[in-house]
Amino acid sequence: MAAFRKILIINTLGILSILIAGEIFLRHNPKEPVTLNVDNPATFQPILTPSELLEKYGIDVNFQIDPERKAIDEKILSLTHPTIDLSYSPDIGKLFTSSTLPASAKITKKFMPPNENYFVYDVEYKLDTYKRRVTEHQDKKTTTTKFFLALGDSYTFGEGVTTGFDYPSQLAKILPNNWMVYNFGHPGYGINDLLYKIETEPHALAGVKEASGIVVWYFIPAHLERFFCPLSCYNEDFGRYILHKPYYTSEQGKLIYHGRFTDRLTLWHKLLSYLNRSHLFQYLYKMFPVDYSEEELDTFADAFVQLKENLSEQKQIEKFYFISTFNFKNKDELFQRLRNKEIDVVDLTNIPFYAIPHNTLPFDNHPTANFYHALSKVIKVDLIDTLKPK
Repeated sequence: MAAFRKILIINTLGILSILIAGEIFLRHNPKEPVTLNVDNPATFQPILTPSELLEKYGIDVNFQIDPERKAIDEKILSLTHPTIDLSYSPDIGKLFTSSTLPASAKITKKFMPPNENYFVYDVEYKLDTYKRRVTEHQDKKTTTTKFFLALGDSYTFGEGVTTGFDYPSQLAKILPNNWMVYNFGHPGYGINDLLYKIETEPHALAGVKEASGIVVWYFIPAHLERFFCPLSCYNEDFGRYILHKPYYTSEQGKLIYHGRFTDRLTLWHKLLSYLNRSHLFQYLYKMFPVDYSEEELDTFADAFVQLKENLSEQKQIEKFYFISTFNFKNKDELFQRLRNKEIDVVDLTNIPFYAIPHNTLPFDNHPTANFYHALSKVIKVDLIDTLKPK
């Protein structure tokens, strides 16, 4: 018995030593893990070549719609040992709900190399009286009959790009004059946020004067985290704002609101919040993405069905699109469930957006004007031009 106890103590000390050594190493040498491959060979789409992009969508991968971006990016990337504050501020949402908000708001994110100050971007966002980002290039439209509702988060809002270069604005510029585009993107949003807003604010669609049109949700994988609040939402550097989001479950296809995630903070969840302070724990979590269950994916898909139904009570929705430019774990399973529930899924992973120069902001990874230029052309060809006249 004594020998067994000795072996147990030695093994326990050995494991603890390895964990402590890993924690110390990662704390002083932070590394991004290489995540598991999530491509499914059975559903993998062949990537379009530059010539195919040009022929089908009129996209020239060498075109620079925002030439200044190239100079800014090259300057930032040339700096030695830069550091940047990428912390997310939950208070940013208040800028879009405050009654004292001016006609436009200026939000900056600093990039701070040693001894100097540079900005990854320094842009001004123009917001309308409904606290939505203004969609440019529509001043001369007088007889619009169709709406295009662009729903989503900062990728839809256009965080980091200046006025007129977000995707809704660039899309509005190339659509027929009978289309009016509305930017309903909100930084940090998930489907649960918008669903709650539509269900609790009777005038959530105020300002949309057209009776019919299409709705597009631009999906990024983080929307799953914002909806379910998995382990990552206990991360102090990233997920704390998720804890204050609406918490929904599904009962027979109907979404039920249960308050905020903070309302379910049991002893187990408090333990997780402490574990997530460990760099080793965070590293392992990133290496093995969340594998969502069939029930969870069904619930997530049900949220879009309910959102579509809620919007249909106020407007005639000709098409409700769920578009994505990302490969991610559970992609095929989620897309199939959405399609089974009559949500039109548009998988754009065959579009080589990465081939477009300066397509994302350095260290920030939000799309640039060049990315949005290509995305708007793809949306016009695949979603608008294919609609049957009514």
